[in-house]
Amino acid sequence: TDIATNVPGRVQARNRTVLSFEVGGTIASMSADLGDRVARGNVIATLDPASYRLEAARAQANLAESRARLDQARQDEERQEYLYSEGAASQARLEDARAQLGSLSAIADANEAQLGVAREALSDTRMRAPYSGQIARRLVEPGTQVSPGQPVYELDGSRLEVSFSVPQRQRDRLSVGQNVTVAPSSGDGITSSARITDIGSRASGPGAFEIVAALA
Repeated sequence: TDIATNVPGRVQARNRTVLSFEVGGTIASMSADLGDRVARGNVIATLDPASYRLEAARAQANLAESRARLDQARQDEERQEYLYSEGAASQARLEDARAQLGSLSAIADANEAQLGVAREALSDTRMRAPYSGQIARRLVEPGTQVSPGQPVYELDGSRLEVSFSVPQRQRDRLSVGQNVTVAPSSGDGITSSARITDIGSRASGPGAFEIVAALA
């Protein structure tokens, strides 16, 4: 049911997100400008990846080396197991081989985890749009040094909502899920339907309660 009287409202994006990098570095490129529409998953900014590529390559090399040492330790442990079973090696040597194997296994696991972290950091030098929408603000430029979490863009979602205020007597006649009719201030006769998603419980002004409705 449409509300009986006309009230002014404000149309806005249903969600706005501040976008930032998970890692720090120098902005290498920014492919979206103010007002541009972007699709979910689009790369809209990048950091200089050189240092992160180097770290990933170093982590890969460390992992390869630790795996080679682990393979050698595994072969030695198997050899000591055989020699011990034949009475040709002491229990102390067998236990040393087992301890070395366990130590190198832990090192290889740690290096594998470090490689995962390095690869994730390298991937994080590319910023992707988390959803389709429109660039509301562009806060830095290429060449800027940014820290992790520093705002780079503000992105508005493609879905819109309208907010308006009504007196309490009118608020009491509204309910979540109810439809309202939205018309532009130009008065050109074009209307849209919106569904109420939130009804303010506290007055936002003298005798005014905020109502939010999602545009269809």
